[in-house]
Amino acid sequence: MTRTWLIALLAGAHLAAAHQADAQRRDREDRIARIDTTLTLARGGLVELEGPDGDMIVTGWDRDEVRVRATNNDGDLRLDATSSRIQLKSVGMGWSDVRYEVTVPTGTRLLLNGRSTEITVRGTRGEVEAHTQNGDIAIEDATSVTVNALNGDVELRTMDRVRVNLVAGDVRITGGRGAIEVVTVSGDVEMHGMTSRSVSAGTSSGEVFYEGAIDPSGRYELTSHSGNVVVRLPADVSAAVRLQTYSGEIESDFPIHLEGGATMGGHPRSFDFRIGNGGARITMTSFSGAVRLQRAGTSNRQED
Repeated sequence: MTRTWLIALLAGAHLAAAHQADAQRRDREDRIARIDTTLTLARGGLVELEGPDGDMIVTGWDRDEVRVRATNNDGDLRLDATSSRIQLKSVGMGWSDVRYEVTVPTGTRLLLNGRSTEITVRGTRGEVEAHTQNGDIAIEDATSVTVNALNGDVELRTMDRVRVNLVAGDVRITGGRGAIEVVTVSGDVEMHGMTSRSVSAGTSSGEVFYEGAIDPSGRYELTSHSGNVVVRLPADVSAAVRLQTYSGEIESDFPIHLEGGATMGGHPRSFDFRIGNGGARITMTSFSGAVRLQRAGTSNRQED
C-alpha cells in the first residue's frame, strides 16, 4: 500500500508540474504582442523605430508602402502612422525583448533608437540615424549615416556622408563617397575602397587605417593616441603630407623630402613633405604608435 501511495503521489506531482509549465507557456504567449501590417508612406517620409532590447532589421524596396512585422515578448507595441511618418515603439516595462522587421520605400528617412539592440539596415538609399547603448550596427547602401553608440561594432558599406561617435567598439567603412567623421574612444577604425574628399578619423586606443583614392582638393586627418596610423595611397597620388609622432616609428614607401628645415630626429617629431605636386592635404598623427605611409600595390599590408 505504501509503495502504491508513493507512486500515485509522484505521478500527481509530475502532472501538476506539467500543468504549471503549460500554464506558464500560455502566459508567456499571451504576453507577446505582435504586429503584422502594411501601411502607405510617401516617398522621402520618416520611419521611427524605438525598442529596449532585441533586433531592428530594415530593408528597402521600390514600393510606396511600409511592411511592419514586430513582436514584443513582455510588453506592448504602439504603431502610429500618417502619410509622411510612421512610428513603432515598445511600451512595455522592464527589459522586454523586441524584434522589428520593417521594409520601407527607398529614400525613406530612418530614426532608430535602441538600448541593447542589434541594428541592420540594407538598401534604403536614404538618411539613417541610429542611437544605441549596446549592440552592433550594420548599414549598407544609404545616403547619409549618423551613429551614436556606447558599446558595439559599427560596419558601414556604400554611402555618402558618415558621422560616427562611439565609446567602445570598432568602426569599419567600405566604399565611403562623401564626408567622413569618426570618433571612437576604444577601438580600431578601418576604411577601405574610399573615394571621399573629406575624412576625419580618430581613436584614443586603437589603430586607424585608410585605403582608397585621394581627391586633389581633399583633406584627410587620421589620429590615434596609442595605436598605429596607416594610409595606403595610389602610386600616382599628389599630396602635401604631415607626419607627427612622439615615440612611434615612421615608415614611408614614398620618398620623404623635408620642407622648412625639418628633421627626423628628436621627440616629438612633426614634419611636412610633398608627394608629386601636392594638392590634397594628409595629416597622420600618433602619440605612441607607428605612422606608416604605404603605396598601393606593394607587398606592404596593415600590421596588427
